[in-house]
Order: sequence, then C-alpha cells, then structure tokens
Amino acid sequence: MNSHLAPDAARGRPTPPMGQRTSRTITPVRSSLPPPSARRRRINFAEGLLVADALSSRLTAEVRREGVRRVQEYARGVALAPPVAVGSTTATGTAIAFRPDAEIFETTECSFAVLAERLRQVAFLCRGVEISLTDRRPSGERNVRFRFPDGVRDFVAALYAEAGGAVPPPRP
Repeated sequence: MNSHLAPDAARGRPTPPMGQRTSRTITPVRSSLPPPSARRRRINFAEGLLVADALSSRLTAEVRREGVRRVQEYARGVALAPPVAVGSTTATGTAIAFRPDAEIFETTECSFAVLAERLRQVAFLCRGVEISLTDRRPSGERNVRFRFPDGVRDFVAALYAEAGGAVPPPRP
C-alpha cells in the first residue's frame, strides 16, 4: 500500500508538556477549526491535516518542537491514542505521513511527474522555500528539489528558457 509523507521544517505544531491535557494537542487542531467565514483565505497546517486525515485510511502526525518529537496516529479520522513523546530532537517542524483511502479514491497510486510539477509550481509561488519530493517505491528511488530565490521572477525566466528565448532585463 502506498504511503505519502508531507514534512516541513517550521516551528512545529504546539503541543503541551507530557502529562498536561490542554486544547493544544494534535487532535483538537483537526476538530476545532473556525468556520470558513472566520478564517483568512490561506492554507495552514491545521487545514492540511484535516484534509489529509479525512481522505486517509491511516495518518501519522509527527511534531518536532522544544526538543521533543511527538507522534500521533489516526485511522480513518479517529485518533488511535493521544500524542506520545518518542524521543528528543534538535530539529523543528511537522511531518504528516498518510495512506490515501481506497474506499474514497479509485486509485491510490500517485504520479511522480504530476506531484513534481505541482510542487515546482508551489516552489515558484513560495519564494525562497525549498521543497523536496522523494519516491521510494520498489521501482527505484527518485528525488527532486525545488527552490526559487526570486519566486515569480524565476518562473518567468523558466518560461522564457522553455520557449527558447532570452530573458528580458528587469524593468527599472
């Protein structure tokens, strides 16, 4: 079965110290989003987790923050247990690994080429952000990285290069 991983290297989703129950755990992030009318029009970690969770047969959320690595697992949107500290870390960020639900999708096989092109587009729009995609299927590992320091300006240069033309100089 295919599994997909979506990591980031940001601050990581806030989680409480071990033994404390607060609303700042991974689970409430999924279930306590404000109504769409109250949210700004942008995708954030909570929305991404909510969508991935709703469309997955299994999902594992990993948060690296304040020196602790915490993991929580879900099956078809239901938390199997509270977040668990599984070790220490010097890194920060969040990683979501999920398996698309075969009861929802006709196919759960992802196209490397389609994903790579979409992530390339996102990298153009998110100036300076590095995005990597690794395919670890048995057919052979493939890896691509995208980072465009000048964002949309790099996109325009890529369009000119693909068309075989010279990039026009920037306007004053």
